[in-house]
Amino acid sequence: GWGEAHAPLGPRATKAVVEDVLAPLLIGLDPFAIELHWERMYGSMRLRGHASGYQLEAMAGVDIALWDLVGKLLDEPVYRLLGGPFRTELPSYASGLPGATIEERITTAEGFIAAGYTAIKMSTGRANIETDLAGVAAIAEVVRGRADLLVDAHGAYTAEQAIAVAKRVQE
Repeated sequence: GWGEAHAPLGPRATKAVVEDVLAPLLIGLDPFAIELHWERMYGSMRLRGHASGYQLEAMAGVDIALWDLVGKLLDEPVYRLLGGPFRTELPSYASGLPGATIEERITTAEGFIAAGYTAIKMSTGRANIETDLAGVAAIAEVVRGRADLLVDAHGAYTAEQAIAVAKRVQE
């Protein structure tokens, strides 16, 4: 099965947890016993204080891989294994608004709207706050009435800055 673990910091550590801690617990066992495997993985390091961080990131990737493997073995999509579709349609948004200049980002936003997106997420936090806010204002003007605009600063601001930026963006 295929599973991805979110490991933005120290991905080699997450890989080592998968290979050195989790894989030896699971190799050769029934892949259909996913809940049992989750408990085994979690319990393997919990008493040593590893109930978060790399351990859980690695477990998430293995859990996804187990569900994928079972789906492949049964020739069924994972969503069916998990009880079927809750919805048949989901709204989506274009994530990221690449461009070196605001004009390039506007062109990209126009392209997303033309492609049918009704929401666009742009990133901030790479420049000073005033430059970020000017960029948000320019994109908001372009997409107004045609798409929702989401803003993600990727943790670049302090709490105080984030609150101030959010208030300005809301305006």
